[in-house]
Amino acid sequence: MSNLQTFQFLLNSSVFGVYIYQGEEAKIVFANDKIAQILKYDSKEELIGKSAIELVASDVDEVKSHIKRKAQGEIFAAEYIEHYLKSRTNAIIPVSLFAYTIEYNNKYSGLVLILDRTKEKSFEKLFLTLSQINQLIVRIEDEEEILEKICEIAIDEVGYLDCAIGYIDENKLFRQIYTKAKTKEIEDALKSLTIGADPNTPYGTGTVSKAYHTKEISLISQISKLESGHYWHDFFNKFNISSACSIPILKRGEVKYILLLHDTIANTFDSDHLHLLEQIKLDISFALEKVENEKWYQLILSAVNKSFEFVCIVDDNFKILYANDKAKKLSGYQTNEIIGKDLIDFCFFEQSEDFKKDIYKRLSSDRQYTGVISYRLKDNSPKDFLVNIMPYFKGEKVTNYIVIGKILEREDELLKSLEKALFYDPITNLPNTNYFIKEIEKFCQTVKYEDQIGALILIDPQEFRRINEAFGFDTGNKLLSLIASRLNQIVEKNDIVARLESEKFGVLIRPLRFKEDVLLVAKKILKELAMPYNTGNSHIILEFNLGIIFISKDVNNPSEILKMANIALVDAKQKGKNQIGFFRKDIEEDVIKRLNLITELERAVSNKEFIVYYQPYVDRDKNIVGLEALMRWKKGDNILLPSEFIEELEAGQYIVDVEDLIIDNVLDDISELGFSFPVSVNLSIKSLFRKDLSQSLISKLTRRKVKGNINIDISHNILNIEIIERSFLENFEYIRNLIENLKKFNIFFSIDDFGTGYSSLSYLSKLKVNFLKIDTSFVKNLNDKDTKNVTNAIIALSKSLNIKTIAEGVETVEQFEILKSMGCDYYQGFLFYRPMSKSELHKILNS
Repeated sequence: MSNLQTFQFLLNSSVFGVYIYQGEEAKIVFANDKIAQILKYDSKEELIGKSAIELVASDVDEVKSHIKRKAQGEIFAAEYIEHYLKSRTNAIIPVSLFAYTIEYNNKYSGLVLILDRTKEKSFEKLFLTLSQINQLIVRIEDEEEILEKICEIAIDEVGYLDCAIGYIDENKLFRQIYTKAKTKEIEDALKSLTIGADPNTPYGTGTVSKAYHTKEISLISQISKLESGHYWHDFFNKFNISSACSIPILKRGEVKYILLLHDTIANTFDSDHLHLLEQIKLDISFALEKVENEKWYQLILSAVNKSFEFVCIVDDNFKILYANDKAKKLSGYQTNEIIGKDLIDFCFFEQSEDFKKDIYKRLSSDRQYTGVISYRLKDNSPKDFLVNIMPYFKGEKVTNYIVIGKILEREDELLKSLEKALFYDPITNLPNTNYFIKEIEKFCQTVKYEDQIGALILIDPQEFRRINEAFGFDTGNKLLSLIASRLNQIVEKNDIVARLESEKFGVLIRPLRFKEDVLLVAKKILKELAMPYNTGNSHIILEFNLGIIFISKDVNNPSEILKMANIALVDAKQKGKNQIGFFRKDIEEDVIKRLNLITELERAVSNKEFIVYYQPYVDRDKNIVGLEALMRWKKGDNILLPSEFIEELEAGQYIVDVEDLIIDNVLDDISELGFSFPVSVNLSIKSLFRKDLSQSLISKLTRRKVKGNINIDISHNILNIEIIERSFLENFEYIRNLIENLKKFNIFFSIDDFGTGYSSLSYLSKLKVNFLKIDTSFVKNLNDKDTKNVTNAIIALSKSLNIKTIAEGVETVEQFEILKSMGCDYYQGFLFYRPMSKSELHKILNS
């Protein structure tokens, strides 16, 4: 390439900004498009005639001297790796500058090459901030000192224009705790600003307010784009502030402080830096949590040491790792005589290994051990201790045990009430699970050596949780006492009635003459318990299920007996309410399979193994007009449909976490693929009734970016929530308010599987939904005259209410044509597209 070609290449460069200046006043005679873009001018022509000296942001005389010398023909080159220019809006632009003397149009001229370093400088500042904050975490253990140091770092070491850390007070005003700036004038001006979190006031519409309400980072990349009447316009303009950022600092999930930063460089804070700003947010929150935890740790340690009880922490082999002062004082041992020793070795009997195995066995089944243990003191005397041993879990593994004990004197009143505390339920005065298991163990020993049989009946009141919700726990406890009283009147003297976990009861029948006798007892129990209960002004009827397992020489392991009784309950529940069930092997296999599935689902939720498939829906011309997001479980190399796991997922709280993940994935896919038509997401009833649903959805939408760094415009109704009829029948007012609230943010709502319930028509006109999905069952039976008429009526009704209809499960051309003739708006089904992965969807959209 010739010199002329090289010169021409530079002038037209899309990487380097280029301008040429001449004469004593260093007037610009040439500028390329890139320099106009860097300096935020609308066109390069605006730069022609300006002085190159005017573009220099710093007051360095050397730079201005170089400009004049080149314009006068002095031949030399100059290089500034870190230099600053002023943009058209007076924003500071960090650049690298390379200057040369050339001859242009027969005159000595200065040629300047500019490389924009805005992003590089912004990353540099944020990385430095992160580095310094991480050092704070290690070095400082005082919350106020951490906050003050963050302000010093932001200004003195990183170089931001100003920094303030404060909190939102009861009047919704931002109270600055620490404020620092490059100059005293800026610092005083920032302190005097009125900043708040009430969006109904002009001073409550900035980044601080948004960060406080959303708990998310709020930023303004280019302040110059704000309207001139903006509340803080004068402040921004006076100090040439070009970008702003507010970072919420969380403690225990709530916004405790807000970090406010301003900079003279535009785009210092933008979406490209959001991941670093998020890390800063997490690191500061972690630092404050660490300080808080350390403070509580010291308080708790002090309390533990001054406790009236002994406290020990042991590893999973019962080796002592820690003993408090009381443990050492009671036992007479010194620290070096206790640490590292086996806790069981101090027991005052010879069979310590068997005792250890028994404790392990109890811990594995009940997850904790409570009992009286006789310990050997240093003077070799025995002392009785009431001991509670609790496992400490890391993930699913037990890594340590916490042992708490209280010494028992023979005359101690505690001994008198100990048995009741350990073995009786305080609400019903029945024996509890501990007592019940001991009695089962005793009978099992008898069964081993004598020709006897017995039975265990497990009793489970149905929907008891709803009693507590509807009438309160006092009424619930009264009902439990009434159930206990009825059971005591039914059983024989040798039988044991116990209140087990939750609302379940157990009856141990011993011995039985004939197996058939247990059926008579069970039927009598069902009959008595099903009679109405009167609790004050309430007249309550309960339904029960009973599970029965026989105890014999073949079945005499207490933990196995209880497990089999629970499986017998499953058999009863499958039959319906007020039913008796028995242990069946096939049900046991199903239960084990279900338990394994629940364990796998827990791990899948933790590992975020749930992904999104998309099924498009089309208009009359088969153009894609929207998508439905469908949940899939990526289990290893397999993709599982919801029908294989959704029942177990919805049974727990995990469905909320998974649907939250699905929404995140959908919005990320929208950002990546850049399509603008609505995407439907199905939400379960549990997700719909989350208290923070509205705020969560709004926050997720407003902080996402789409392709090309353009904000998602939520006025495009990018998100569509699908709800089933049962959800609004359960709490109509809540759903109506939810729809109306989110409609303000232009979030769509659809009714899914319309027509499968009973009350849709009466509620439809009251809910401001955008879409109505005609259920597959109607589409499949369009050849049936009645079904066709109902479908036609649904479409006509929707049109009269200005609601768009989507027909689901369209699989044939005939179905498509009939629905078109009825005036259906959109169509979804295998005739057009099957559910597909994001990559498959991307190919289709591109084609």
